[in-house]
Amino acid sequence: MSGLLLGTVALRRFIAGDPVLHDWLEQRPDDAVHLTVVSIGEVLAQAEAKRDVVQRRLWAERLINTIPADFGPRLHSFDLPAAKQWSALRACLNSDPPTFVESDLAVVAIALDRRLDYIAPRESWHDRISGLRQHDPWTATSYPT
Repeated sequence: MSGLLLGTVALRRFIAGDPVLHDWLEQRPDDAVHLTVVSIGEVLAQAEAKRDVVQRRLWAERLINTIPADFGPRLHSFDLPAAKQWSALRACLNSDPPTFVESDLAVVAIALDRRLDYIAPRESWHDRISGLRQHDPWTATSYPT
C-alpha cells in the first residue's frame, strides 16, 4: 500500500482549517490520503474540551460522521499487526524518558504497518524510528532526507 497517513496534529489542523495543510493536501490525490480511528478519537477528545459549544458540535459532527464517510476504506484501525509494530517501537523508545504521545506512536505504528507516509510536524523522537517516511507540510520537508 502507498499513501499518506494524517497524524493527529495534522487532522486537528485540517479540521481547524489550517491553510498550509489545505494547500499541501490540494496538491495530492484525495485517494492517497489516509486516516486512523486513533487520530479521530484523540481529536474528538480535544473537541469535547472546547468551550465554544457550536465549534465543539461542528468538530464532533465532522469527526463522527463526515470524515469517516469521506475516508471509507482509507480509515485504518489499530489492529494486531499495528499492535505488534507499536510494541517494537515502544521497546525501542523506552530507553529514554517518553518524549512522545502514546496515541501518536500508535498512528506511527499504523503508518509503518500499512507502508504509508506519516504526515505530521517533525518531532525529535521520529529520528529514532527506522523506516519511518514522513512529510512535514509546515516546513516543506520530507524525511528521511
